[in-house]
Amino acid sequence: MGTRRTGQPMKTMRLAAYLALLPVWAWPGPAAAQAGPPQPVTWAVGIEPAASGIKAGDTFEAVITLKIDDGWHVYAAEETPGGPQPLQIALADTSPFLSGGPVKAPAAVREMDDSFGQVTASYTASATFRLPVAVPPTLAAGAYDLEIVVAFQACDGSLCLPARKIALKTTLTISR
Repeated sequence: MGTRRTGQPMKTMRLAAYLALLPVWAWPGPAAAQAGPPQPVTWAVGIEPAASGIKAGDTFEAVITLKIDDGWHVYAAEETPGGPQPLQIALADTSPFLSGGPVKAPAAVREMDDSFGQVTASYTASATFRLPVAVPPTLAAGAYDLEIVVAFQACDGSLCLPARKIALKTTLTISR
C-alpha cells in the first residue's frame, strides 16, 4: 500500500493557477471603464477685458459659458424651495478678488416640469453668464488664480442627475 504525499508542490500549483486567473477577474473591462452617470454639461470661464490688462482697483467680468447636450437642461437661479438645485455662480471663498455685483444671466425658459411637479426655469443648448469682479486697490501686482464656484443640476425628460458643485479656474495678471 502506498502513501499519499501531501506537501508544498500541490499547494504551489493551486496558488499559481489562482494567481494566473486573478488578472482576468480583477481587470475592469470596457463596460466598467465607461460606467457612471452621463455628463451632459460643460462649463468654461474667460475674462473681459483681456486677463493681461487688469490693474489693482479695476473691475472686470468673468464670462462663464455653459454648453448643454441635446435633450438636457440646467435649472436657473430663480427656483423655489422643494424644486431642483438652483444655479449658483460665485467667487470662491478663498479668492483674492471681491464681488463686483450680481451675476448677469440670460432669460431662462419657464415651463411645467413633471419631475418636480412645478413650473421651473431652465437653460437648454447654451447660455453665457457674466460675473462682475472687483480687484482690491491694495492687491499687489502679479499672477492670480480666479476661482469661480458653480452649483447646478441637470435633467433630461426622465432623469435628473444629482446636484453638482464644480470650480472653474483661470489665471490673470494684475499690474499696478
